[in-house]
Amino acid sequence: MITLDKLNIYKNYGGDVDGWARMNANSKDINGEDWHLISSLLQDLFIVKSGLAAEAFILELDNKLVENIDNEASMTFLRSLVK
Repeated sequence: MITLDKLNIYKNYGGDVDGWARMNANSKDINGEDWHLISSLLQDLFIVKSGLAAEAFILELDNKLVENIDNEASMTFLRSLVK
């Protein structure tokens, strides 16, 4: 489950998984699977924001967000990270 704490860690490293891995290889706060999920969700949100997504893609993404984001504050913060 993606939390606000995990999103803050992701943001603090600017999405750089290699930088995070070098500095926090034994971190229990976030793992590689979480990192990949956040990156994937941001990429999908960017596609939607750009107007390039089909309705089916948007609906699938909405379901994925509900299943993987812990609350509305985290959802809002995640959306703020979309460039």
